[in-house]
Amino acid sequence: AAHTRSTIWSCLAAHAAALHLSGVERRPLPTKLCGVFEVAKLADHPLLANTRPRWGVPHSRCNELPAQELGARGYRILTRSEQAGADTFVRRCGESLFVFMQGHPEYDARALMREYRRDVLRFLAGERGEYPGPPANYFEPSTQAALDGLRERAVLERSPDTMVEMQNLIGRADLPGPWQQTAARLYGNWLDLLAAGTPRVMAGAAS
Repeated sequence: AAHTRSTIWSCLAAHAAALHLSGVERRPLPTKLCGVFEVAKLADHPLLANTRPRWGVPHSRCNELPAQELGARGYRILTRSEQAGADTFVRRCGESLFVFMQGHPEYDARALMREYRRDVLRFLAGERGEYPGPPANYFEPSTQAALDGLRERAVLERSPDTMVEMQNLIGRADLPGPWQQTAARLYGNWLDLLAAGTPRVMAGAAS
């Protein structure tokens, strides 16, 4: 990857790359972080050109890379969330710009819903001990309230009817995916950097 113009490392790949490159070890979270969390732009950078100061980004993980340690190891944090921590950060490796994302800006509007359904199925099958919490800041209030009630009943009795009822609920849910426009801009900016692609341009993007 060091011989590329740029590489994007996302979620678990970002954790593995940070450990391999810098010895930054991920830390387990008390509970799974799942939902859409507001991030703030911390730096002017070509990757963030023409993006808003704040926007929501999907996150779905059980571990984190501490922002303070990333900064101490030479990573530049571009976006950060109060709830989700370091979101997007960069570092130069040789002539290549390495881009790290702990979130999933590439997710479509229903991706978190599919993950939630998968985790509920695992609970109903006895593959996990706790009923999963729904993604934060994701479902509309009426759907969220109905899912909360369903969870209370499912904890008392693991019934196949739970999945049928949940599928009916989330199948009707309005999930607009408000992050997608900004995500498209971010990836477009990355492609523009690749197109510009001279060592000087890529080096400047990492600083």
